[in-house]
Amino acid sequence: MERQHLRVKLNPPYLNILNPEKAEELSRRIAELLIVNRRFRDKDVTAKGIAKELGTNTRYVSITMQLKFHANFTSFVNKLRIEDAMSLLADPRCEQLSIQDIYDMVGFSNRQCFINAFQRMCRMTPTEYRRQCSVRSGDN
Repeated sequence: MERQHLRVKLNPPYLNILNPEKAEELSRRIAELLIVNRRFRDKDVTAKGIAKELGTNTRYVSITMQLKFHANFTSFVNKLRIEDAMSLLADPRCEQLSIQDIYDMVGFSNRQCFINAFQRMCRMTPTEYRRQCSVRSGDN
């Protein structure tokens, strides 16, 4: 009889320096700042700035991001920005906004970073996405 090996994914030891209750509270506060208060739209938002604002350190913010959001700070913020851009690009009320207007509104500092992040997440450019959404809405 062949033995089956079960692989258990263990967190790296450094992720265990933050107790679960503290990580839970910190994740709630980070989500409130970034998502509810839409701080992801701030071009200058950083893990260091968020840590200072929350009265903690950058390491705890980084650990919380990995444990609770399964991403590093920059990736998580960029994901929020792209999701926001997708909403704006799909909204017929925003069709007069340029791509630059959109990336400025959602917090990207330059066009190329926005386009690269958008393509990584959506597998198409913002312009292609907008065109696809307008074709779909025309079908209704």
